[in-house]
Amino acid sequence: MKIAFLIVDRDHIGGVVSAVHNMAGALAARHDVEVVALRRARTASTFPLDPRVRVVNLTDVRPESPTGDAEDPLAAQRPKVYPGDPGQAPPKVSRLTELRLLRYLAETDADAVVSSNPKITVVLARAEGGDHLRLAQEHSHPWAYAPDLKREVYAAYRSMDAVTVLTPETAERTQADSGGGHYMPVVPNCVPPAGGGGLSAGGAPLVVTGGVLKPHKGFDVLAEAFARVSGEFPEWGLRIYGGGPDARRIRSVIEERGVYERAHLMGPTERLPWELAKGAVFVLPSKREPFGNVLVEAMSIGLPVVSADCDHGPRNIMTSGKEGLLVPPGDAGATADALRALLGDPRARAEMGGAARAGAERFGEGPSADRFEAVLEEAARWRGARSVRGRLSVEDGSGDVRISLEGAPEGAEVVLRPRTGAAGAAGAAVFPVDGGTALVPRQEGPGEGEWTVAVRGPDGVEAAVADGGCDTAGYLAAPRLSREAPGLRALLPYVADDGSPAVRSRVRTVHAEVRSVRTGDGAITLQGDLWGAEPGAGARVEALRRGSGVCEVSAPAEPTGGSGFRATLPACAFASRFGDGEPVWDLWLIPGEGAERTGLCRLDTDVLRTTPVFTHPEAVVPGPRRPGAQTGPLGLLGPLGLLKQRRYTVRVYFSSADRLAVKVVPAP
Repeated sequence: MKIAFLIVDRDHIGGVVSAVHNMAGALAARHDVEVVALRRARTASTFPLDPRVRVVNLTDVRPESPTGDAEDPLAAQRPKVYPGDPGQAPPKVSRLTELRLLRYLAETDADAVVSSNPKITVVLARAEGGDHLRLAQEHSHPWAYAPDLKREVYAAYRSMDAVTVLTPETAERTQADSGGGHYMPVVPNCVPPAGGGGLSAGGAPLVVTGGVLKPHKGFDVLAEAFARVSGEFPEWGLRIYGGGPDARRIRSVIEERGVYERAHLMGPTERLPWELAKGAVFVLPSKREPFGNVLVEAMSIGLPVVSADCDHGPRNIMTSGKEGLLVPPGDAGATADALRALLGDPRARAEMGGAARAGAERFGEGPSADRFEAVLEEAARWRGARSVRGRLSVEDGSGDVRISLEGAPEGAEVVLRPRTGAAGAAGAAVFPVDGGTALVPRQEGPGEGEWTVAVRGPDGVEAAVADGGCDTAGYLAAPRLSREAPGLRALLPYVADDGSPAVRSRVRTVHAEVRSVRTGDGAITLQGDLWGAEPGAGARVEALRRGSGVCEVSAPAEPTGGSGFRATLPACAFASRFGDGEPVWDLWLIPGEGAERTGLCRLDTDVLRTTPVFTHPEAVVPGPRRPGAQTGPLGLLGPLGLLKQRRYTVRVYFSSADRLAVKVVPAP
């Protein structure tokens, strides 16, 4: 099989370049492998690459290159498909680079093309031509990408035959955040034994570590922890390898704690494994870590480790008490205790170092190649399942959601899973497919939240459903008030930002639906319906300040017949509470004495996002008089100054949670 790895460049020092080189080398013993770099800016790469791996540079921007592309006019133009950075001039990845990448993807004879960068993944998804498998490697946390990039990347996942991630936690979070239904196997980085396998810990009394000196790497925490144990172990030193913007702050900790003669910032090095091998204990103090290549490298040398137990990476690489010790991220005291335990116990260091070397073997070339080959085999199986399209519609007589499928296998079922941040029931809701159609019932459907739509075949292969249309015309004619159970039960299908079909479910035992908001004559007048209850004695609307939850404004909720209610709140009551910042209050209804609050919302609508649609005029009202620095007729400032009265704008709006809110800002 021919496998091509796509990478931005091979020039910089970074974990992605190292990971791609390592995996390409691991596969080269069994396959035809090439690394395709979008650009070449340096003659040599920092990281070694197996000579059996072919290197293809799509553009050469080295100034000294006589046949380079630096002078090509297209090299100064921004790309049209590749998500560029508007602040880069000239762009790092140009229109020239993009065109050559698209041509490569159309003409390559590779059986599998693997993107190692989220922006390349976007291009790979949109490229025409080629019958190769398309895989994306996520080396980071995709939910933390900038919103525009994240939206494009999540949409691109739908065109991938596989999206590999580094840890189970990353797979779970990314599946939920991206809409699910993707083949997303966990494939740890390939990390061959450091130094080619010939390195062993020298055992000198040194605590060693390395990485980019940035705040999230936690090297200041390590410096503090070392300072706390330095008096007990005067023969031990600390060496931190790497460069970066946090160097000055780390050095200040070292100097303030008086350990500057034993704790040193060693600067960047291209021979990190050999430097680490001089030590006796390795520490990874990161506050977050997608994986942790350097941790595996240190283990392969036979170094016992102390690592922060951050959300990803380390806990999947080592077991606390076996290869080393895990400590809470950012905890200098716990890190000091772990150092104390290892520095004072040579036997523990030897036993953990041996276990660390053995544990690192599962990230070597052989196991890594096996894992990747298994992914390629499964990706080919998933390819056929990705062709399912679904049309969602609302049944106007019942409010049920009908999902009509094209390409679903016999015996399939529809799987709904909550999108990230959705409230309500966890887990999946499953509905059978009969004759190419699944029915999601309004009454017995999914719980409160927003749900992604996928199809699972009888073989267990699950595929995201492509958008085949979304018809909500029947929503307004369908019942939302439940006869079988009180309150609100409503299903609204929609197309998510990434182009995938989804379903919004609202399930409320008691619900206050806002029908009208008026902001005239210095007052905010609300009218609505109460579902699942009736307004009773003591019913009132309360405004709770966001953040503190304190009720600062309230008004009676008067019955208007049936389940209706009306309340009037003075706008000046909000303006009088203006302080620092721009305060926001969420509005709630208390149906009667002793009843629980229910949010004042607008949910009885086919509008998915109410904030930009249901708007209301602003009220401009005077606020309280405050001391001001105003001068008298003669230009003299009185001893107490004058009391001046500012005017404030009171805004009423529906928040992103569809809840009615009030915000106050100074009037212009």
